[in-house]
Amino acid sequence: MTTTMPPAAAGTTADHISAAIAALPEPERDILLRHGLHPDPPPLARLARQHGMQRQQLHNLEARARKHLASACQTPALHELYAAAAQIITDVVPLQRVLDRVPQLRAEAEGVPLWRVLACAMRRWWTEDEWIAPQPVARAAAQCAIAVTALLDEHGAAPQWVVEDDLPRSLTPAEAQRWLAYCGGFTVRSEYVLAPSTTIADRAAHHLVLAGTPRDFEEVYQHVGAGSSRMSVYQALITDPRLIRCAAHTWALAAWDIKPARGIKDLIGNELDAAGTPLPVHEVVAAVLSQHPVTAPSVHSAASKPPFTIVDGHVTWLHPAADQRKEAR
Repeated sequence: MTTTMPPAAAGTTADHISAAIAALPEPERDILLRHGLHPDPPPLARLARQHGMQRQQLHNLEARARKHLASACQTPALHELYAAAAQIITDVVPLQRVLDRVPQLRAEAEGVPLWRVLACAMRRWWTEDEWIAPQPVARAAAQCAIAVTALLDEHGAAPQWVVEDDLPRSLTPAEAQRWLAYCGGFTVRSEYVLAPSTTIADRAAHHLVLAGTPRDFEEVYQHVGAGSSRMSVYQALITDPRLIRCAAHTWALAAWDIKPARGIKDLIGNELDAAGTPLPVHEVVAAVLSQHPVTAPSVHSAASKPPFTIVDGHVTWLHPAADQRKEAR
C-alpha cells in the first residue's frame, strides 16, 4: 500500500524544505548539509577545524540548524509522509521497502531525499546502508549478532526457527537472510543459521551439520577444500576435536557419539594379530592404506616404532607377550 500524495505535492514539499535550508546562515547551512544530512558525514572535529571553531561550538550550530529544519517540517504534507513511513518503520526494515510504499520520500531538497530530511529533523529513525530503524541501525545489528551467536552450538550452527525470535519480525525470509549477513556475516543454508566459516574445520563442521550423517572425505573436501590440498584438509579434520574419522574415509561430528575409526598402530596390530606371524612391510602398508587415508611413509614409520619393529623387511611385535602388546597400544 502506498500513499496517495500526487508528485506535484511532493515537489512542492521538497521546494519548501529547500527554501528553509537556503535561509540558514552559511556556517549552519554548510554544517547541516555536510554532517546532519550527509550519508557519510566527516567527524565533527574535522569539520570544526575546517570552520575554525571548537567542536562544541560546531555541535551547537548543528543543533540549531536541526531545530530550524524540524520547524520547517511541521506542515500537513510532511506530517502525512512521516506518518506513512512510521507505520512501516516499527523495527529494522529495508529502506527500499519504505521508499516503495511511500515513493514521495524520494523527492529531493538541496540534493537530499526527503526521507533523510525527516530522519535528521525528527530524530525518530536512523538509517545505515540499506536499512532503516527506530533506533540506531548499528546498535540493532550488534544486539542481533550477540543474540544469534549465543544460540549457535559448538559447530557454529543453529536451526533457523531457533533464531527467528531474535530477528526483526517484519522481515521477509529473504530480508532476514540479508539482515543476518549484515549483522555478523551469518549465512542461512538448509534451514540452519551458520556462523562465518573462518577455518577448514569450521566449514567441515557446517557441512556435517547440514548433512546430518557421516560423509565421505571426498565429499567433505569438495565442499571445504577451496584451493587447499587434500592433505591439509585431512590434517585440519584430524586435529579438530569436533570431528572424528568414523570409518576408513568417512567423517562425522564427535557430538554424534559414533565410535571413532582405529588409528594406524591399531590397524597394524590387527593385521599382525590376524596373521599370527610377522608380515612383509609392503603387505602391512597396503592393508593400512586400504583402511586409512594416510601415506605409505607414515605407515612405514609407525611400523618401525614401538610397539612394533621391522626385521628383515618384515613387521613384527617388539614384545611378543599379548598383554605387553595391548599395554603398548
